Order: sequence, then C-alpha cells, then structure tokens
Amino acid sequence: MRAMRDPGRAPGRWSVMPRGRKAPTPLDALEEVRQRRLELAHKREQWERKRTEAERALQELPDRRRETMDANAEQLPSGEGLQATVAEAKERIDYFRGVAARKLDAEEHAIVDADLAFFDRLDVEAIQKAGAALEQAAEGITTAGGAIRAARNTHSTVRARAYQARRRSAAGDARG
Repeated sequence: MRAMRDPGRAPGRWSVMPRGRKAPTPLDALEEVRQRRLELAHKREQWERKRTEAERALQELPDRRRETMDANAEQLPSGEGLQATVAEAKERIDYFRGVAARKLDAEEHAIVDADLAFFDRLDVEAIQKAGAALEQAAEGITTAGGAIRAARNTHSTVRARAYQARRRSAAGDARG
C-alpha cells in the first residue's frame, strides 16, 4: 500500500489507500507454469539422486555382507530398505515426469488457446522486429560492399601509380 493525500482531510494528513495491481498477462501465467515445471524437475532430480545412491549401496551390499561374516557378526546388513528406496524413487520419478508431460503441457496449451490474439500480436511484433533487423543488416552489407569497392579502387590506383613509377625509373636507369 502507498500513502496518498486525501483531499477531504486537513492539510498534512495522509491516508493509506491500496495500490492497484498490474493485471497478469498470459505470459505471466506461462511463467508460473514454467516455475512449477522447474520445481518438479528439481524434485525429480532429488529422487534420481536418492535412487542412484541406493543402487550403489545395493551393489556394495555383497562386499559388506562378506566383511560382516568375516568379523563373525550376528547381524548381517540387508538390502530390503535399499530396494524399497529404489522402488519408491522409480515410482516418484515416473510420477513427476507424467505430471510435467500431461498436466503442465495441458495448462500451457490452455493458456495459449485462451488468448490467441495476445500471442498473435507478440508474433507479429517479433516478425516486424526481425524484418527491421534484416533491413538494417542489408543496409550494413550494402554500405560495407561500397566501402570495400572504394578501398579496392584506391588500392588499384595506388598500385597502378607505383607500377608506372617503377617503369619510369627502370626506363631512366636503362637510358643512363
């Protein structure tokens, strides 16, 4: 909220009035969906890490069991908890992938479909900007081509004069 002067109050007195919020655009809605997609990807990555750690521990389990037996221990390590972690991680990873593929994609399509005119305007603006950039680039190329031709002509003129000067000096040396 911001403080604004209330014309009905005495001078120097301020009242607090709510500030109007900017109306969200379809791009804002798409950004929210993108943020949720990133959150799901982060969760999926965490579960993939847990799964990898559990699978690695399962691979090392036979060695740990042998070491425990060599030490004549009563309690042998079990892989049941690790197998349960791997199964749960697989299930959650598949769920996160499914949510991202089905639900979030559907939300994005619904946002775009709900306001096609907005996205068409964005496309037209982008095409116009690209066209202006192309025209500017074409002008730059034309200008550069003219500069190259001018430099080539200057270079040719300088070379021709140098060649003529060498011929004259060679002709003068031959006479003398």
